[in-house]
Amino acid sequence: MKTNKTHIGALVAERGEVYDFTEITGTLDAKKADANAFPKLTTVGGSAHFRGWTGSAPKLTTVGGY
Repeated sequence: MKTNKTHIGALVAERGEVYDFTEITGTLDAKKADANAFPKLTTVGGSAHFRGWTGSAPKLTTVGGY
């Protein structure tokens, strides 16, 4: 499990990882992420790409881009 609370910059999520981030300051590409990859994520500073992803980010409330 990744344990930093803030990821600085863009993130391309990988299959098999669970990310403990509450914030990603850049863009997020979650297309290949597992369903439970972002249990604590609240903020994405840039765009968030979830196309084709079947998971959820239950605490996500803010996306800076599209």
